[in-house]
Amino acid sequence: MTKIEREVRRRERKRLADINRNNIEVFKVMLQISLVALAIIAGITIWFWAAAQQAQEVQAAVLRHHRITASSMVDISVVEPLPLTPPEDGEPPQAIEIRMATKAEAVPEEHWESIGRFKCTFYCSCRKCSGKWGHSTASGARCQENLTVAVDPKVIPLGTHLMIDGKEYIAQDTGVKGHWIDIFMESHQECLRNGVQYHEVKVRR
Repeated sequence: MTKIEREVRRRERKRLADINRNNIEVFKVMLQISLVALAIIAGITIWFWAAAQQAQEVQAAVLRHHRITASSMVDISVVEPLPLTPPEDGEPPQAIEIRMATKAEAVPEEHWESIGRFKCTFYCSCRKCSGKWGHSTASGARCQENLTVAVDPKVIPLGTHLMIDGKEYIAQDTGVKGHWIDIFMESHQECLRNGVQYHEVKVRR
């Protein structure tokens, strides 16, 4: 074997060795990338699983908190109009008016009874105030400004008509405790502007 042939073989062996080293380095890099990707996928999967579990726990807690029983609802009676009174034989019109007025007085008038002084705050449907519930309420009704308030059902049953600062509201939501009423408004800025107030609260009997 000539010197030139030996040199050619040596260079060929060196080239093959370099190729093998490069292949090994590429394999190591690919293996590291695969391990990192698997770790990321596993981490994301665990995070989503934990988030789902937490969401289920929160939902269960809220549902327990917002559970409504039939006994907590206030019965709403429908007042039917007075029947027309036919005139009696020979009865003048003035007598008919007197009899009608007498029957009208027999119908019990609306009565408001004070239940004490309550702390009044304000909330809206944004995530800061209501989270994911938005316009939903514990009673199933949709929140309405100048109507919906949140109460402690142990103090004020859901469905109760309230008079606060000369305005009439209905207890449709929960989420507060004790002598505390949360009044719904559409504007978050208005809620902040109203702050915390204290008012005498009356219920309709």
